[in-house]
Amino acid sequence: MKRALLLIVSFIVLVGCQNTTDTPSKNENSNETTQEIKENNNIKMKVKDIFDNNAKVEKVDDVVSGEIGKPHTEYKITINNNEVIEANDRIFSNQGTDEDRNKIREIQEKTRELAQELENDLDAVVTHYIDKDGNSILLAYSQKSKDIIPIVE
Repeated sequence: MKRALLLIVSFIVLVGCQNTTDTPSKNENSNETTQEIKENNNIKMKVKDIFDNNAKVEKVDDVVSGEIGKPHTEYKITINNNEVIEANDRIFSNQGTDEDRNKIREIQEKTRELAQELENDLDAVVTHYIDKDGNSILLAYSQKSKDIIPIVE
């Protein structure tokens, strides 16, 4: 009886070990390559470093937008910083100060830095916030080689 149980457990362990080596470069749940996973984790770590805990990042695949007509990946950074939101609101109501413009410019430059880390020229980094009505307000939108939303002067 013990021998049969030992054989069954050994078989299960061997089958389990065998299955983990079948796809070393793919994540079975998401079909991402190891390189894509590294890029995704790298972007997320950099967002945390740059924006502290005032932002979250989401990877969205196969996006086609008016600005980028081909399917691409976007890393959407949603910020939750009242100072930045208020500064942007003042700018759009023509009451923005130089300090307000500097805050937005800094976010745009940080977004540009992140975009320059991407593997290809089509993918993009988007930084936005959600206003009180639930609308997404874009602050920055950059690809590796260009800024879709121009940097505030």
